[in-house]
Amino acid sequence: MKMKSLASCSPMLLCLVAGAAHAGLEPFSFGASELLQHQSNVFHSDVDRKGDWLSTTELQAAVDQVISRERLLAGAKVDLNKYADLHNRDSIGYSVNGELDWSTIGDLAGAFGADSRRHQYLYGLEGDRSSNTRNLQTDNHAFARVQLGGMARWSIFAGADASQRRYSDPQFDLNEIKQWSASGGTSYQTSPDLAFGLHGRYTHGTYPHIVLGGSQEAFTTRAAGVNTRLTATGNSSFDGSVGYTDQQTDGQPAQHFINGGLNWRWAPPSHFIFTLGVLRDSNNSSGLEASIVNANNSVASRSVNTSAHLDVNYELTAKVNIDLLSQYIHRRYSNALVPSGFSSGGSPVLIPVSGVSDTVRFTLSAHYAPTRTTTVTCGFAREFHTADEQTRLIAGPYTDNTAMCSAAIEFK
Repeated sequence: MKMKSLASCSPMLLCLVAGAAHAGLEPFSFGASELLQHQSNVFHSDVDRKGDWLSTTELQAAVDQVISRERLLAGAKVDLNKYADLHNRDSIGYSVNGELDWSTIGDLAGAFGADSRRHQYLYGLEGDRSSNTRNLQTDNHAFARVQLGGMARWSIFAGADASQRRYSDPQFDLNEIKQWSASGGTSYQTSPDLAFGLHGRYTHGTYPHIVLGGSQEAFTTRAAGVNTRLTATGNSSFDGSVGYTDQQTDGQPAQHFINGGLNWRWAPPSHFIFTLGVLRDSNNSSGLEASIVNANNSVASRSVNTSAHLDVNYELTAKVNIDLLSQYIHRRYSNALVPSGFSSGGSPVLIPVSGVSDTVRFTLSAHYAPTRTTTVTCGFAREFHTADEQTRLIAGPYTDNTAMCSAAIEFK
């Protein structure tokens, strides 16, 4: 009965499985999707294990318009999330973005824009996991960038970002953050297949709800490094970076560490595509600042993360492909401040936590494109999380299995 009632809440399924004619709507595009999944451990906890069905219905619209030498991009998405049992976690999310790419004579170009996203927070990594109510995470971001050189051998780039993260559940207030950053660098191509670069980034931010000595806890991060990109053959490409990061945080010892990443993509003369990568950084970004185009709005983390991933894609037919993704993330916390469960003067008492945790994910999915405008995807994922005694205060060990199927349609 649960499955029947859940499906009745998702009328989009009937529209998505129907065939769709291609319409000439450029520069506009419209789409819709329906996702049905079952998660075995919604709260990512071995203490409070709860499985449930989730239905996500999404509608989206976008515009991609060339205006003389400029290009305007804008888009909006809205999604409705409904649980079969955990109705107090039903939610409506959204994503909006706008960007204007500009260029002038003399190889001077750039872009500026903003985006905002609201979605349901996935429990298990930070915050008070005893809160099983709806918790919506909102990320606001604005950016500007400029580049001199274009496709020339030598180029210079610079940019600035401002980010804000908020939660609807007051128990997650300590994780809210505001930050701004500036970045820049240069790159040089010795040939169409080989490029080198230098990059640097400065970030300053605050945790509005963590007050130390009468003022908000603040942090400052300085990072610099070198990078390279190599297209070894027509089937193989490589990029990598290495640098140094200095992070100063009020009330915590300074962090100094080597950051960097390696990525290798190999598409042999067969139906396979292999992507292998490793990354060490204080956030979950790509870590490869070889171009200002890759500037991201990742917020600072209180841990140094080392991760690796292997993605294997196999094209079974022209319309069907299979994807296998494996990921490993090792987090090392150094005096991260977490709630102790006590309060003083109305403010929570924080205690420093140092230790390590590990997360392993495996995902197997199959994708089918019956027409140029429709896709159907089904898959299964399994996730393991382990933690030592100290870091269990941040996130305890858990195992979670997810099975899902989705259908999407897009008109352009």
